[in-house]
Amino acid sequence: MKVEYTYRFVNGDEVTIKIDATRKELLEDFDREEYNNNRTARRHRIPLETIENSEGFEGLNDNLPAQEYEKTEMRAALRKAVEGLSPQQQELIDRIFFEDIQQSEIAREEGVSRAAITQRLNRVLEKLKKLLD
Repeated sequence: MKVEYTYRFVNGDEVTIKIDATRKELLEDFDREEYNNNRTARRHRIPLETIENSEGFEGLNDNLPAQEYEKTEMRAALRKAVEGLSPQQQELIDRIFFEDIQQSEIAREEGVSRAAITQRLNRVLEKLKKLLD
C-alpha cells in the first residue's frame, strides 16, 4: 500500500512523495532519531564563536556576581589561549568539543588511526594548558 510522506529540508522546503507504508515508518523513525540527536547536540554545544565574541563584557564585570565575573575572565583567557593555537589545532578543538564529532570519525575522514587523533588532541590540550598558565 502506498502512502504519502512529506520530507522537510533544512531550508524549509517540503517535498511529498508516495512510498510503501513500511518505508514511511522507517523514514519517520530516522526523522525522529535525527531530531532527537540534533536537539541533544544543540543543548550541549557552545559554539567557539561564543567564546571568541565574548569581548565587550570587561566593562560589565563590576555589576556581575563573583562567579559570573570569574566565568567571563576564564572565557577571555580561553579565547586568548585558543588564538595561540594553529588553525589546524583550533579546528580539531572546535570539531571535537563544540561540534561533538567523534575522534574515530575525524580519523576516518583524514585517513589516519584514531590513536593519531588522540595523540594530536593530547598535544593540543597540553599546549592549551601551557598557554593558560
